[in-house]
Amino acid sequence: MKKVLLLFACATLLSTVTFSQEKDSTHDLSIDPNNWAVSINGGSSQFYGDVSTNMYFYPYFPEDGSLSYALLATGEKHFSPYYGLRLRAGYVNFTSLGQGSSPKKIESDLLDIYIENKISLSNILFPDDYNKKWSSYFLLGYGIPFYRTLLKNEAGDVLDYEGYSDNGDTKESRVTASSISVGIGLRVQLSHRLAISAEANIESLNTDRLDATDNALSELDKYGYTSLGVVYTFGKNEKQVPMEYNPIPKEDLAMQEQLDSLGQVVAKLGDKVDGVDEKVDQIAERWEGPDADNDGISDSYDKEPNSEPGAVVNHNGVTINDYSDEIENMTSEPEVGTGNTPNSKIAFKSVYFGLNSTYITPDNMKKLANVAKIMKENKDVKFKVVGATCKLASDEYNKRLSERRAKAVKDKLIENFGIASDRIKIDYIGEEDPVAEEPLYINRRADLYMIK
Repeated sequence: MKKVLLLFACATLLSTVTFSQEKDSTHDLSIDPNNWAVSINGGSSQFYGDVSTNMYFYPYFPEDGSLSYALLATGEKHFSPYYGLRLRAGYVNFTSLGQGSSPKKIESDLLDIYIENKISLSNILFPDDYNKKWSSYFLLGYGIPFYRTLLKNEAGDVLDYEGYSDNGDTKESRVTASSISVGIGLRVQLSHRLAISAEANIESLNTDRLDATDNALSELDKYGYTSLGVVYTFGKNEKQVPMEYNPIPKEDLAMQEQLDSLGQVVAKLGDKVDGVDEKVDQIAERWEGPDADNDGISDSYDKEPNSEPGAVVNHNGVTINDYSDEIENMTSEPEVGTGNTPNSKIAFKSVYFGLNSTYITPDNMKKLANVAKIMKENKDVKFKVVGATCKLASDEYNKRLSERRAKAVKDKLIENFGIASDRIKIDYIGEEDPVAEEPLYINRRADLYMIK
């Protein structure tokens, strides 16, 4: 038993150090989650020893109507989502009938107190599952039972006893022993502070006299119980679940609060700019001017304002039936950021986006259909898509947004028009090269260039 006790002490120390360090490195929480709890449990008890019939965990009802039961109270503290220490005190009463033609019977009651390591199985097995509604755990403890026992025959005569005198008529001081406890448990949250629990424990004593019977050929005595209980968690933290249920880490909680705040802002903004995608197309059309032949080039730039319907035109609006000359004259890719202007080598009408959006409207899809037609008719032609944004938001955010816009255009050409991926290159410039300082919406775009 000394070796077992030493092993228990080493396991407790190692668990405390290991799991507390795990908390510091992985679960640095913004507010300390509630980590103190108490519980009250009740259930059936069972004795395992020389005077016992079966090994079971359900109530035993002898003919005299006596009941084997256990009443328990616990207090615990979690040092991390993975580890805690628990103090358990209980009153256990059991009656057990032996085997044979003249079976003996024991009547025993005991008080016990244990200190237990509580290791969370649910959080070790599912560490990334935060804010659980349940918790499963393993218990390993050391304790001291204080017991009294009467050993009787079938007629009810006292044959032997522990913790009594005068042939079992007078109660004396309880007999003490030491014990190793092993158990498992499950808890389910009912609210932020309340939970219900179910546990099964078995206690292995260092004595063979719990049943007031000596048997050199038998193992040392044991007793156990199964119980149901109610758990109450203490603490001031109302935002996070208790430590036992693996609360969200600090960085994730802070991000969630920022997202919630941003969501409220976006919701209010959405009420004011409802239908912004459609309005952007309308405004962009007015800014670019009228387009009488609907070839995608405004009349102010269109050198052939009466092109045939569906004709493929260049950046000047002139119908192009053969791209070989234009491709042959291309010496390099257009410089990123030149914009969709008449001076570009072979540039096409830009795709415009709503605020903080990568959605491509039906009007913009018509522009991509024009590009896809050119690419299908000229198998050597490739295109470059350059995403851009206005100056709202940070540089880093705008870089990512412009990249997503360029990818959105590329994806549409691939998925909707069957263009091969290797024929479309993308680039992104964020807010670096605006077409104009005002209005801002004109910079929320993706420019398209024909390249070699």
